[in-house]
Parts: sequence; structure tokens; C-alpha cells
Amino acid sequence: MSKSESKQNHNNSKRFFFKSDKKEYLVDCLLKNHLSYKSYQLILVSCYFRLNALIYFLHTLYKRQPNIKIKTSEIRIYIDKVTAIDIEKKELKELEDFFSSLRKIINVSLKIWNNNNLFHSKAYCLLATDQTMGSLVIGSANLTGNGITSPNGNMELLYDTQNINEITSFYEDLESLDFQDFDTPIAGREGFFFQPANLIY
Repeated sequence: MSKSESKQNHNNSKRFFFKSDKKEYLVDCLLKNHLSYKSYQLILVSCYFRLNALIYFLHTLYKRQPNIKIKTSEIRIYIDKVTAIDIEKKELKELEDFFSSLRKIINVSLKIWNNNNLFHSKAYCLLATDQTMGSLVIGSANLTGNGITSPNGNMELLYDTQNINEITSFYEDLESLDFQDFDTPIAGREGFFFQPANLIY
């Protein structure tokens, strides 16, 4: 097979690695098979988290296709404990203000990993509240600028599925894990097995 033929086949095949268009691709995956009359819950799972990245992501999700209206009943965000401590130090007021404005129109919750080892998972899911359909994207991308929203960010792996059995299994597995609400006081860093330092995320 020639290089040109190989390149053509690659362009027609499913992609796995993304750099400059991650946010748009992620949103397009979540909107696959979306039905406007159904109500959905948006589930965001990320080790690291930045408020600006969440805002840009939500804006893209709700504005990506103007003819598509997403009826979302709830947004749930799951993050690592170290990230939550970092939020308290750096952008707590901004987060509280944004969530307060969101909660006027939708139920929003921030869940904190309640364990001493690092919660290093990343997933993005739009699941119908009746659990009959949805989309799930898993991979390496954190909900941060370099992970999702920056065109000059990291090279990330993203894989999507619309298999409802896999998606409900993911949801049930996630719900079985030990998380606490962000409103609950967070224990200090002492005892962590992993201490992030000088990480670009």
C-alpha cells in the first residue's frame, strides 16, 4: 500500500488521538444519537479540573449545534481530593459564584474522591435519565485547558461509545465509588500516596 493510500484510509477511519480540536470532538461525540425530547444528566469525571475549562466546555456543548436543544436535568462533576484542595486555595469564590448561577436553572454537584490514592480517571458522559440511551467518552484528557479547551494543549486519547449497556455499567460503577460532596470539609494532604509536583495539566 502506498503512503497516499495509507493516509487516505487513515483519514476515513476512526480517530483516537487529538490535540487542537478535542473540545469540539468531545462535544460531537456526546451529541451522537441525542434526542431533544429526552432529559439527560451530564457526568464529568476528571482527576484535575479548572473552572475556565468547565465554562468553555459547557458553552461549546450547549452552542455547538444551534438546532439541537439539550434538556439537562443535572450536572455532576467528579474530581480528585488534591484537586479539590487546590480549588479551595485558588478559585473557591469563582467556583461558588458560577455554581450559584447555574443552580438557578439546573442541579449541579461537585463530588470529591474520598480516598488517599490518586483518582486519575477521565470520562465524559451524557446519559438519558431513563437510562435508555447516551454517549460516553473516555481517555486521557482532564477537564483543564491543556486537557480539553486549549488548541495548543496536550495530545490526548479519546474513545467514545454509544453502547447503553457499557454506559450504564460505567454509571453504576462510578456510583459505587467513595465520593463526598464538595460542601463537606476536605481533609488535609497528609497521608497521600501521590503528591503532584510541577505537573502540566
